[in-house]
Amino acid sequence: MVFVRTELTTDNAGDWLERLSVCAPEDIISVELLGWGISNTLVKVVTDTSAFVIKQSLPQLNVEDEWLADVDRIHNEKICIDLLAPVITSGSVPSVLGYDPDNYLFVMTCAPESGVNWKENLLTGNVSPALAGKAGQILGEIHMFSFSNENVRTLFANDKSFVQLRVEPYYYFTASKHQDVANIIFDHAQGLLSNKLVLVHGDYSPKNFIVHQSDLILLDFEVAHYGNPVFDLAFMLNHLFLKSIHNGSNQDLYFEAASKYLQDYRQVVSANPLLRSYSDENCKELLVQLGCLMLARIDGKSPVEYIVDIDVQDRVRFIAKEIISGKCSDIVSVMNLISQ
Repeated sequence: MVFVRTELTTDNAGDWLERLSVCAPEDIISVELLGWGISNTLVKVVTDTSAFVIKQSLPQLNVEDEWLADVDRIHNEKICIDLLAPVITSGSVPSVLGYDPDNYLFVMTCAPESGVNWKENLLTGNVSPALAGKAGQILGEIHMFSFSNENVRTLFANDKSFVQLRVEPYYYFTASKHQDVANIIFDHAQGLLSNKLVLVHGDYSPKNFIVHQSDLILLDFEVAHYGNPVFDLAFMLNHLFLKSIHNGSNQDLYFEAASKYLQDYRQVVSANPLLRSYSDENCKELLVQLGCLMLARIDGKSPVEYIVDIDVQDRVRFIAKEIISGKCSDIVSVMNLISQ
């Protein structure tokens, strides 16, 4: 395990910006520690003309259970941002303005002040199927660009961070608590590591999108790797369905958003039958991965913070295991199960 040499704080943020030739310390108006995420230190710096975010990897994630991860994943993220900026919808990713590889840190552009975290919108019942469709479009662009791309495969061949931050805490840890479905979970975890077709974001969830006007800005590429496209598809679907359980009064809108997400992804990848097949609403692999992730967000190392009622947690466990066990034949049957 490699540890950072100098820890990023609000006190030394200005020094980093000066050292990386981003701005002078005297230009800084405010410095703020951001509370987003569990795996990085994030500091927002505002000047009279611009705003920046400084990001540094943490070796121990901020969760209850021990969860270690190599801090060199920040290098992976920087490469991914630089790669995707020119090939997906303009403005959909930030720009890296300064980079310190020795301290596992970079500086990137900050989302506009009027931007809102998409997760916060969804949690309050502000559900836009159109935005979900844009998320599907962006993901389709990433997967189409990188499909069987040997240069991208080489750049992102190392899936160590994906194992540390997703496979172990979401699949293996959860399987250890649910022996009745453990073998299925293990088998599908292995499928994520063996079927390598595209650049996988690895954390494709509403919390990593900023809504600005009618557009989306995608963040947090530290788990990016060359892998199985079904993971990104299932990861987002899981978040939409969990929020539909949490906020049942708007359930139909969450369902519409989930359908629009898959529909717009399929439209972008329509020329690639294999990628399209992963987003088909009756794709068995998509369904089982969805069930595994749903169970993981209750009993894995990173449970969702908004489902705290014991009865609701038990309900999610039941739904997840029904999906994992093959009781749902398509996405519509998942929606019907959630609605019961």
